[in-house]
Amino acid sequence: MAQTPLLILLASDMNRQLWPLHDVAALRFGAEPLLVNQTQRFQGMGFEQVVLVVNPRYQSETNTLAEQLSGLQMRVVMQPEPKGVADALLQAGLAVGGDLSRPVYITRVHDIVDDVLHQAMLNAHFADKTIGLLACSEADTPGTAMYAQLGEAGRVMAVSERAAQGTFPSVLAHVHPDLARLLNTLRKEYEQGSEQAYTRTLDTLVKGGAYRAVAARGIFGALDYPWQVLDVMNHYLTRIQGQIVAGSAFVSDRASIIGDVFIGAGARIFPGATISGPAYIGASTFIANNALVRNCMILNNCEIGFNCEVARSYIADNCSLHAATVLDSVFAQGVNFSAGCATANLRMDRSVVRSMIDGEERDTGRRKLGGIVGRDAFISVNCSIMPGVKVGARTQIGPGVALLHDVPDDSRAFVKQEMNIVERRGK
Repeated sequence: MAQTPLLILLASDMNRQLWPLHDVAALRFGAEPLLVNQTQRFQGMGFEQVVLVVNPRYQSETNTLAEQLSGLQMRVVMQPEPKGVADALLQAGLAVGGDLSRPVYITRVHDIVDDVLHQAMLNAHFADKTIGLLACSEADTPGTAMYAQLGEAGRVMAVSERAAQGTFPSVLAHVHPDLARLLNTLRKEYEQGSEQAYTRTLDTLVKGGAYRAVAARGIFGALDYPWQVLDVMNHYLTRIQGQIVAGSAFVSDRASIIGDVFIGAGARIFPGATISGPAYIGASTFIANNALVRNCMILNNCEIGFNCEVARSYIADNCSLHAATVLDSVFAQGVNFSAGCATANLRMDRSVVRSMIDGEERDTGRRKLGGIVGRDAFISVNCSIMPGVKVGARTQIGPGVALLHDVPDDSRAFVKQEMNIVERRGK
């Protein structure tokens, strides 16, 4: 097999657009964190050397990764502040050492694409190692980072951060034939300003050398916004084939398991519960009597209480749901969702749900979207979360609240209630 380029895998993004989710690379869509799963995939494609750019919060996942991936030469670079792609690449360049006039493959850990795209990029590189490559598609896709203007035979003529007539979206899957040239150009652009420095660098490089577009096929999603967790979840759920039940799991003979379902070690599924696949039930998770779970990923050590309905939702470790309804929602670790609570997932006008990002309403592209709840939030009894509303990490919502707007991290939200007690007449 021909030698693959050096892989620079960006996992340091602390994107505030993902709030109230914070540790994206540590998200799990099964047994392994996304960071571990993605790196294993790249190793399986033949990459032998990788520079992994992470932020310090991923130190434990990085240690786990180093232990699991034998035969992979991996250097870990910490990016302590979220200064963007350009800064991450400059940090990676400092760690490479040796001969920098070598090809490099750049991509992000939270872009979820089929192996066919990466393989197409590698095949094009092996066919001509002197040219650079940008993955481009005919329509906007999750993970679009910039736009390329194409000439004859797919040659890239210019790159910008904004769409224009005749441009094609490019996801962050790029091959540069000369790392030294990339870094030198990047430093000059970075000195002029860090904002969009990598995009400006690409524009300079394509105008001074040969870069070609590779058709971006097999794209499933990217984790740029919190609701996109549901898209990535659906991709991983399609990988479940048949019914896989751990030997130590308990499944009542009066429970209903329908379709493709994974049930982890020590999980307990009680009488009257229904799990309709595709679904993933993690280790030591408890599904109580009469609960309905469908098209979901529920991770480890969760409690899904009596009479709960959980549909098309991602529930992270250690969440507790008590006689509640959770629809098209994302719960981070340790959320308590009390009895009588519900996430509303459909607007009355049935239009696309919008959600606030950095003070602006954004179109989520989803006609059904419930709530997005941060780590260790506590939602008291009989609360309702309206479509697209987000609750911050460690936030407490008091009883009976109809939540219409986002609530920040480390907050408490209560409804003031006035009670009048009067004497009954006509006793």
